[in-house]
Amino acid sequence: MVLNRKQYDVAVIGLGTMGSMALWQLAKAGVDAVGVEQFRVGHDRGGAGGESRIFRLAYKEGPEYVPLLLRSRELWLELNSRSPTPIFHPCGALTIGRPEHPDLAQVFKSIERFNLDHRVLSISEMASIYPQHRLHEGEVGIFDPAGGLLIPQQAVEAAVGAAKNHGATVLEQTEVLDIDADATGVAIATTNGTIRARRAVVAAGVWSKKLLPGRSGRFEIRRSVLHWFGTQDPALFVPGRFPVGIRRSGSDGNFSFFPTLDGSEIKCNLHIDKTAVSDPDAFDGTIDEEYSAFVRDQIIGLVQGLDPDRVRAQGYLDGYSPDNHPFFGDVPGNDNLTVLSGFSGHGFKIAPAIGEAVAEHVRFQRTTIDISHMAFNRQIDDIEDLLERNSE
Repeated sequence: MVLNRKQYDVAVIGLGTMGSMALWQLAKAGVDAVGVEQFRVGHDRGGAGGESRIFRLAYKEGPEYVPLLLRSRELWLELNSRSPTPIFHPCGALTIGRPEHPDLAQVFKSIERFNLDHRVLSISEMASIYPQHRLHEGEVGIFDPAGGLLIPQQAVEAAVGAAKNHGATVLEQTEVLDIDADATGVAIATTNGTIRARRAVVAAGVWSKKLLPGRSGRFEIRRSVLHWFGTQDPALFVPGRFPVGIRRSGSDGNFSFFPTLDGSEIKCNLHIDKTAVSDPDAFDGTIDEEYSAFVRDQIIGLVQGLDPDRVRAQGYLDGYSPDNHPFFGDVPGNDNLTVLSGFSGHGFKIAPAIGEAVAEHVRFQRTTIDISHMAFNRQIDDIEDLLERNSE
């Protein structure tokens, strides 16, 4: 059964982090687009799970991301203005650690190359302004005033809503079974019939491996474990008092941290080796108590004012590439099939600019912002572990 006799210009497969933004920007540009989602829009089973995300300009992943971040911030604010509830809370962002740590060195490199506004805070200044953080000798805090807190589920829903307002078709609870691309277009077999389009954008996250075996980019599906800790004084942990951030304080002191809007909890993601997952459909997000106790002991020693008896945890999935850079490009041999994959736990903050780049790539076969570091054919050196990989 053909769902619709018409042929769309572009079909976006997956309406999570990247697919929602791609559909928004395609529809905004006047492209006749359809988005296909196997679950409900705004689900938490993929890269948009976990209730919150970090936005920061002073970027440890490298200065090549800063142009994407600058444009994304503009688009986050645009989407914010159209959302019934705020999705971007500009509370600033912190990076904590020794200045000589490689990640802090990258942060300073990003700051210097793009002359980013920032403030370096000493231990005494951190104790005065952000007393929740217990710093080690020699550590500093780097405050990025352009940073902030993102609410991912609402962001995805807002982007898809904006796409529909621009004329996009959205098909929820429609699983893609097969993708057949040739010179005439793309036929997408789904549980509700076949969709035809001139081009397709596969943004199915960890499910891309199933849809395009061997053609979705080199990435592993990994489990990220997030913990929420109750706070003793919520007023000290609202976004304006406790900005989002990352910390580099030794092998068990590397983590990202997030306030909740009411300050009743903070979320932490300990950046240690992540367990590989073979089948995303069989994934169980339950976390064992022994691991949660280990995480609690690490975080409680570095963040003051938490309640060690109020802890909850959940596991989520993301795709991690060997070099921590994502894949953006056409499948070799199929120039009407574009794949976005392997965003390695740091894709959400740049998703609006990636969506805009998709719209440019589809229409003009070029992008305004350089994304060559995401090319399918780039040289990738194998990395034995993923100790420094994060999920923000």
